Amino acid sequence: MFDFHAQELKILDFWKKEKIFQKSLEQTRAQGGKPFVFFEGPPTANGRPGIHHLLARAFKDIIPRYKTMQGFHVVRKAGWDTHGLPVEIEVEKKLGLSSKAQIENIVPGDSVKSIAAFNKACKESVWTYVEEFRNLTERYGYWVDLDNPYITYENNYIESLWWIIAQFYKRGFLKKDFRVAPYCFRCGTSLSSHELALGYQTVKDISVYVKFRVMGGAGSVAAKIGLPDNSSILAWTTTPWTLPGNVALAVHNDIEYALVKVGDEHGGDHVIVAKERMSVLEATGGAETAQHPIVVREFKGSELVGLRYEQLFSIPQLQSDTSHQVYAADFVSAGDGTGIVHTAVMYGADDYELGSRVGLPKKHTVTTEGKFEVFVPEVAGMRVRELDTDIAILKYLAGRGLLFKKEKYEHEYPFCWRCKNPVLYYALESFVVEMSRLREEMIAANQQIMWVPEHIKEGRFGEWLNEVKDWNFSRNRYWGTPLPIWVDEKTGAMKVIESFAELKQYADNFDEVYGGAAGAKAGAGVSDVSGFDPHRPFIDQITISCDEGKHMKRVPYVADVWFDSGSMPFAQYHYPFENGEMVDGAGAATSPGAQYPADYISEGMDQTRGWFYTLHAVAAVLGRAPSFKGCISHGLVLDENGKKMSKSLGNVVDPWKQIEQYGADAIRWFFYTVNAPGESKLYAEKELRARQQRFLSTWLNSLTFLQLYGTKDGYQADAIFEKADSSLDRWIVSRFHSTIEIVIRSLDILDVVVAARSIETFVDDLSNWWLRRSRDAIKNPKTKKAKSSLLYSLLLELTKLAAPFVPFTAEYVYQELKAFSDDRALAESVHMDRYPMGIKKYINHDLEHKMCMIRMASSVILQKRAVEGIKIRQPLTKVTLKVPQDLNIDVEDQILISDEVNIKSVEIEHNDTGKEDASIEVVNLDTVLTDELINEAADRERIRAVQEKRKNLQLQPSELANLKLEIPKDKKEFQALMSQIKNIGVATCTTASLVPLSELGPDAESIILHSGVQHFVLTKRGIKKLTK
Repeated sequence: MFDFHAQELKILDFWKKEKIFQKSLEQTRAQGGKPFVFFEGPPTANGRPGIHHLLARAFKDIIPRYKTMQGFHVVRKAGWDTHGLPVEIEVEKKLGLSSKAQIENIVPGDSVKSIAAFNKACKESVWTYVEEFRNLTERYGYWVDLDNPYITYENNYIESLWWIIAQFYKRGFLKKDFRVAPYCFRCGTSLSSHELALGYQTVKDISVYVKFRVMGGAGSVAAKIGLPDNSSILAWTTTPWTLPGNVALAVHNDIEYALVKVGDEHGGDHVIVAKERMSVLEATGGAETAQHPIVVREFKGSELVGLRYEQLFSIPQLQSDTSHQVYAADFVSAGDGTGIVHTAVMYGADDYELGSRVGLPKKHTVTTEGKFEVFVPEVAGMRVRELDTDIAILKYLAGRGLLFKKEKYEHEYPFCWRCKNPVLYYALESFVVEMSRLREEMIAANQQIMWVPEHIKEGRFGEWLNEVKDWNFSRNRYWGTPLPIWVDEKTGAMKVIESFAELKQYADNFDEVYGGAAGAKAGAGVSDVSGFDPHRPFIDQITISCDEGKHMKRVPYVADVWFDSGSMPFAQYHYPFENGEMVDGAGAATSPGAQYPADYISEGMDQTRGWFYTLHAVAAVLGRAPSFKGCISHGLVLDENGKKMSKSLGNVVDPWKQIEQYGADAIRWFFYTVNAPGESKLYAEKELRARQQRFLSTWLNSLTFLQLYGTKDGYQADAIFEKADSSLDRWIVSRFHSTIEIVIRSLDILDVVVAARSIETFVDDLSNWWLRRSRDAIKNPKTKKAKSSLLYSLLLELTKLAAPFVPFTAEYVYQELKAFSDDRALAESVHMDRYPMGIKKYINHDLEHKMCMIRMASSVILQKRAVEGIKIRQPLTKVTLKVPQDLNIDVEDQILISDEVNIKSVEIEHNDTGKEDASIEVVNLDTVLTDELINEAADRERIRAVQEKRKNLQLQPSELANLKLEIPKDKKEFQALMSQIKNIGVATCTTASLVPLSELGPDAESIILHSGVQHFVLTKRGIKKLTK
């Protein structure tokens, strides 16, 4: 059995020793190949790589390989994403930390040294598994420059990020703001909308209907509209923890509301709800649900504006002339709840906007650690979004008679994409990039991108752009790109620094902070400061003085980590300080050409809200969208039952074990062919093995046949294709060139699955039809040269065609063919050869269709034989077929069918039902078995059994062996066998003789014949060989 893993290791050694990847790049550069631009989405190497990384690498690798073989120059620069919460949380776990307060007290009492120690640990941790990633990448055959990667924490990279941030500011998109944003209290920082989209879960929360008691009195709105003394406004919320922070209620001016009497008909409460939402008053077993709600009065929402109510919790900090009354707001609807919105300005974007418009108090009742403030005594110190806290709030409300009812509510709720804690909507200071202003530009740029799957353009990505939110850009964390923003605390003036040299220019205390040894290093287009670490806490200590202000302090934020990777098209080349030609396309003659925008990128479907989006966003703000023109967005890898892989379920697949068992190419081929890229892959080893056998093993078997029986004469593919004269040969040449056209057409539109499956179909056609029908001709000295040359040419061109898909197997076959033919004109590696082109003059679609019908006819006959219970090795005399009128089956075609179905005569009748009837049927099958037919079948069975034994003994085709066959008891059978014994010997490369059963011994093998069982013994004859 072929050991794929062992052979791939030899190929890896060859690639590494001969520097094939580097040579392929040098070759396309030297040949003046046009740039084909590929961007590598940087992984974070602070965890072990998994099977999903093999899926990603399969799709990343195939297109650059394909384009390289077409002569394009494809730079493939690796990258490492090294900042952000993913890294910080891992370090917190290692150090036993669980809060920002603990981080800032690693060195007791010294937050500066503590942050320095924490960031040092973060910097070290990002390399924990980098060797595993590197080894897996290399072993998998993913060709990417790992020796010169971009690293997002390095100074040059950060300087480019500072320049981009400065452009955001100069273009008027970067603003300081105080707004409600998704906030993780565990991580102590806000999140962006695209980060938020990565972490939604379906949850069941307690939702509550709360009564807000109306305040009346002379001149009040309550008195004006005639509300009874026991009236309440009913509002609904799924976040009970926000109720202590309530400062207002909101209605819609145009919605119809009703005052409804609930409870006992002679003494119940009156509540106000939207008329459309009166169904919420129906009995559900709650505290005070209505039995017979009665509408007492109706109002327009506008009539309720100004209606005052009692504060739920007694919190003086939230009391003002504007608070605790009803306001009109357009965001209110009657689609759910009661049509009246509870408003806590610090915990909702719409709430905050309303509060800013009407001057509501802005005071947090919850700390940044997610705990209630001390001035909320009923729940002081309790954590929000915990069951105990919700219960405490509900008990308090029930005790005051304010809890109308509660119920479970299932909905989608955001969780932190890294720590998995629930996210709060929380008002805080932040820097935002106003992406909403660029909505139309981003939508237009998206139209220029070729997406696979195609539906992403208008679907997952397009819909995201249609609703694009402003980018919550700043993070109150430690290990990240520090925002290069300094603020004058007195005037609020702001200075955005765009280079390290500019920082050196304006800094008050640069030498003091960095020890005096650091200095600006000038160079052509280069701004750098040697010995300088721009990370926290060092950069925090720098103050600057400039026209905007004196002794300005840096804001305490780092950038959203997705900004790092989204800026890689520019920052990977330290643009604009160096390598301007790599981005802009002008300059040095040695440049590989403009490396912007990307022609191709590939990552998982989740990156439509992650890397794909930030690439698009950064480019849009810089006025250079789109940043990529083609993208394959692949699905997830699930277990064979469709479940997500996790350690707790015990269904995690080890990528190393899979590679060792099946080889990298088998895994690649599985991912390419099992379904379309965007669909989830159910990783089933049984299916993987089947696909490996169906394609790779079948291909290699064809190679083995050529090596055993083919001629080693030189060839020229085009000349050999020209010489194809039989319909069978012309058909396989046509099929191959048709396949080339399909593959190229498909890969050019990133349709990998169609390209891969078309190659697999061709290999099946080659092996299971052309080669099976050509075996005897290849072994025949008269036709050996022509037939084996054609097989050689097909295998060689097929190897080039399949090389981007299965690089190891292609390299193995290519090198074997080189050794077989000793053709020194071939390239050093298949990956340095040119990709084949389909030649139209060889393509004959009519012939391909005809051969398809011939194979269909053969299949129909074989089915008939099976129904009759006659094995294929038993020859028959005649079959009569009825075929469509327009199907011209000539003598050559009849011979093909005859050989395939093992029937000596194939007669053809044409149906008279018209051209449109394309059915083929067996009219008559002669099943009479003569002695001659039986004896012929017996000889076939004997040859098959001996060949199988030769295979078990590992005999070469030309290696002689001794065959002893049992003498048949039947005289006629004996005479028939004697006449064929020499032919059997030639067919099996043996010296064959007939002996009594007693001479065969106990190790004799058996052959089941029509007449009974016959025994034989096959033994090696030694080292003597037959010549071809």
